[in-house]
Amino acid sequence: MGLARFVAQDPYRPRATKEELDGLLDRIDGVLDWTIHDNGDVTVEYDSSRLYEGLIEDALSGSGFKLHHIIDEPDASEAEAEGALGY
Repeated sequence: MGLARFVAQDPYRPRATKEELDGLLDRIDGVLDWTIHDNGDVTVEYDSSRLYEGLIEDALSGSGFKLHHIIDEPDASEAEAEGALGY
């Protein structure tokens, strides 16, 4: 299991809606769960045997989100992912 966190805010673009990010992340094969935090951070849990964080970053960037990559832990434990996702 992998865990990635990004800031998905662009000061030159109106803030993306939660629905836009939800829709995009839902379509990425290998993304297991995510949380969109109020401060603009996006925490993504992904299947690291099928996907790597660079593909998530490319998908978000290609859809117009300006990203700042904060964390990537390709071997995160389930407990780490649950803590980061706010369970």
